[in-house]
Amino acid sequence: MSFVNPFLLIGVLAAGIPVLIHLWSRRQARVVDFSHVRFLVSLHRRKVRRLKLKQILILILRMLIIILIALALARPILTNKWALAAGSRAKSSIVVILDNSYSMSYETFDGTRFDMAKSHALDLLGSLRSGDDASLILMSDIADVVFKRLTADTQQVRNAIKNAEVSHRSSSVWPSIWEAHTLLERSDNLHKVIYFISDLGENGWRDWKEPPDGMGLADISVVKIGESEASNQAIENIVLSNEPVGMGMPVQISVKLVDSTSGTAKTVELLIDGEKRGQAVANTNSVSFTHVFKHPGTHIGEVRLTSDRLILDDVRRFVVDVPGQIRVLCVGEYRFFVNLALNPVTSLNPEAEFSILPVDGTVEELGTLSLDQYSVVILTDVPSLPEDIARSLEGFVRNGGNLVVFLGETADRDWYNDKFDLLPAKLGDRTLSPQSPLKLSSWSKNHPIFRVFTDENMTGILESLQFYSVFPMKPESSARVIASFNSDVPAVLESKAGWGRVLLLNTSPNTNVSSLSLSPAFLPLMQQAIFYLVSEAQNTDSNLIVGDTYKRHILGTIDSPPEIFDPAENTVTPSVTLTQRGNEIEYGPAEKTGVYRLESRSEGTRQRNYFVANPDASGESILKAARDSDVMDKLGKRAKFMLLDDTSIEAGLKPDRGDGRGELSARLLMAAAILMLLEIPLANRRKISSD
Repeated sequence: MSFVNPFLLIGVLAAGIPVLIHLWSRRQARVVDFSHVRFLVSLHRRKVRRLKLKQILILILRMLIIILIALALARPILTNKWALAAGSRAKSSIVVILDNSYSMSYETFDGTRFDMAKSHALDLLGSLRSGDDASLILMSDIADVVFKRLTADTQQVRNAIKNAEVSHRSSSVWPSIWEAHTLLERSDNLHKVIYFISDLGENGWRDWKEPPDGMGLADISVVKIGESEASNQAIENIVLSNEPVGMGMPVQISVKLVDSTSGTAKTVELLIDGEKRGQAVANTNSVSFTHVFKHPGTHIGEVRLTSDRLILDDVRRFVVDVPGQIRVLCVGEYRFFVNLALNPVTSLNPEAEFSILPVDGTVEELGTLSLDQYSVVILTDVPSLPEDIARSLEGFVRNGGNLVVFLGETADRDWYNDKFDLLPAKLGDRTLSPQSPLKLSSWSKNHPIFRVFTDENMTGILESLQFYSVFPMKPESSARVIASFNSDVPAVLESKAGWGRVLLLNTSPNTNVSSLSLSPAFLPLMQQAIFYLVSEAQNTDSNLIVGDTYKRHILGTIDSPPEIFDPAENTVTPSVTLTQRGNEIEYGPAEKTGVYRLESRSEGTRQRNYFVANPDASGESILKAARDSDVMDKLGKRAKFMLLDDTSIEAGLKPDRGDGRGELSARLLMAAAILMLLEIPLANRRKISSD
């Protein structure tokens, strides 16, 4: 026998209280002999003995009542055969962890895995009795604790299980196990069990943490749903070769696939704005398409696989924002090379279908033009600027414009260092090395400007560039170096200035300074730089993973509360926060896959933007369960598998839980109550008779 609460010693001591009261209340009378009453002594002696016996019996009853109450409060537990013989059982607290990650939507002949899991969860709840309590946790990559406290209303828990739905999230086991133990730590019930119902996908165990000391006071019964490995095909990722994308420019759309049955041919379709634009048969885990976006605006792309038993990951969507014609003002010497790279058409009036419209300008004209009509201003080999023009250019950038600076031979180092606050670095003395030109030694391959140079041929073109004179420079702390020369001198830097962005190139189109303007790399480099600056002004990621938060900056005032329409056309009002960069619209986390639409009105103009959310298919779509031994090692010694086809499951769900432990508190309290019913009339019998 064992005890849950330490009340036994206190109860034993309290049982002596009636004895003390009895001894204290005894009256010691002085004996006086009377000759006339001596004959009465023998007559009453027998009655006195009966009275003493009655008092001792009442005393014993009162002591037993106190002892029984103390024992009940101490909650004694009978183990093994004694518990079974007594027919007792401990009150139970259970937490059901129900895996609702999207792999549980895998179709079987008996329905989805999630339907099977819900059915087993309801069966487990059927074992609960009065006094038991329960809670429910829906497990994905987060722990959704449906009931924050254990509840004795198990019908509510059953209803929550019936109404539960599969999420579009991936899985992570640790957060839910932690929350379950936290719930059970608050329970005073002796029997604590976690029922963990899941397909046990390997993906869910990657971020497992070692449990702290003291966590593990609950038994864990693991119910495994589905086979250990199942075939599945999915779309894991979509990458665009030259993102951001320009109007009329070909873009390669690379699709990465997941295939647990490697070598199987897969039919892949590409849709743009709902229209089929390509189809390919992939024998490997990758396939690519080439597409030209001929019109500006937001385009919704979609890649589809032939549907299988896990439908959610057979479709993946993406958003492409194609800017309209971008007006770029080019000022300074050698701007001819820049204009030619931005738009190879030599006509004075380029057709509207071209993405970039370069406009010539001089330093003098820079002070008279309205810069608001341009998205980007490029300074090529400008020695310095008058103070008023420099201030005007600074205001243009800080209000959301973009600036590209080429540092040529004529650049005035002192002016740039002391008078031009937009420059993201301090310049040293210009160095000349015409006999041993510098080369690009490194660049950020994932940066949008350099993403078009990923294949071997384009990389070789960058490596072949020669630079004959450069400025040693010390970047500002806020600047980012995205390319360097082989002397560790920065070649390309970027920085933010207010709402705009500055791109600094430590070279020039002048052929005396570098071979850049004569290289095939100059055209894609310049065009990608312009597309990047324009798209980065929005500072918006429109391609999300389920669980991510969408943010969009709106320059200017917002006239009315914006609205977001989710994939089911439900309307949600996102939060709007005023920041240093303007109004920021925030919505999230996105819980469903599909296309979302944001509608807002800013300064009298109605705006419509789109973003998409896709499942995290990198691990969840691989339908392979973790090994049983690994599961047991992580969950601990008190974990065990509950086989679905085992006839002993029903026995395991009986009130005694099959653990040979029983709690006697209720029976002890009942015995104390019976003794109290006996003690009351016995103690008051004399009073009742006299009345």
